[in-house]
Amino acid sequence: MDNAVEALADAWASIDGKLEEFRAGKTASRIEDFGGHYAGYMADAKEMIERLKVRGYQVLPGVPEPR
Repeated sequence: MDNAVEALADAWASIDGKLEEFRAGKTASRIEDFGGHYAGYMADAKEMIERLKVRGYQVLPGVPEPR
């Protein structure tokens, strides 16, 4: 499930134009260094997945489509 959360958070950060900050925050020694982008997107993605479950959906890994 952690991979799905991170994949969703990564995708959402890219939509918001914050992908570089999100990815940099993953390896930052302090959350404050990147404004908490990584932790914030991860928390939001986890919550989204939980809300989808309540509605009867599952988040499953699949084969990524080529870009």
